[in-house]
Amino acid sequence: MTILIGKTRRITIDELATFSNILDDLKLEYIESNDIPETEDDYDATSALSSLPSSTSPDALSTSETLASLALIALVIAQNRVVSDCIATATLSKRIVALANAMKESNNTKALPSDPLSYAQTLSTIISTPLLPPSATTAPSYLKRALSLSIGALSASAARSYSKAADAIAILSAERFSVDVNEWYGEAKFDIMRPHRGCMDSASKIRTALQGSKFAISQSKKGNAAAASSEEEVSEAV
Repeated sequence: MTILIGKTRRITIDELATFSNILDDLKLEYIESNDIPETEDDYDATSALSSLPSSTSPDALSTSETLASLALIALVIAQNRVVSDCIATATLSKRIVALANAMKESNNTKALPSDPLSYAQTLSTIISTPLLPPSATTAPSYLKRALSLSIGALSASAARSYSKAADAIAILSAERFSVDVNEWYGEAKFDIMRPHRGCMDSASKIRTALQGSKFAISQSKKGNAAAASSEEEVSEAV
């Protein structure tokens, strides 16, 4: 499976998070634009990896953050938001895509610096193409945004995973403590009183999972069951 990088392409948070997993097989693929002539490039991304620092360095991004940022930067450049020269745009995007895929294939723990300026300087050296003037004292704004967005996207993806785990814990807890699901997680309290998408989804999952549960039943049913049990005990005693 691949994520397409090109002039009219987009990338989702889920795709970015999956690609940033070094153990996942998802890769990037650069799509040539019809208005850009195809060019040969002898760039060797595998050899270039040797100059990358380790992700264990205190001044480096994690490997996942590096992969996510490379994907976003390749996409931004491919959309002609950075370089006006079409051929230069294609060359830059292809090399960054090749570098990111080489990192995935090698399963190494290499990473780029977390400082935007150092990131731009290091990446320029690795792809043998300058991303900023030699005298620059700050990183390009697009690169700063790409770094922030990539880290934020990975955090958002992790939060989604934690949210799913929280739903499972809530379901188990509600059943363990014999919570009246229809009363506390019913549509009246969430779909009407708290019409927030996340709350509504979680409440719906809890109601669905505990439907038919012998433990998570309404208070009225509990009362009826207790009364029936008492009547049986009295009749047996008589």
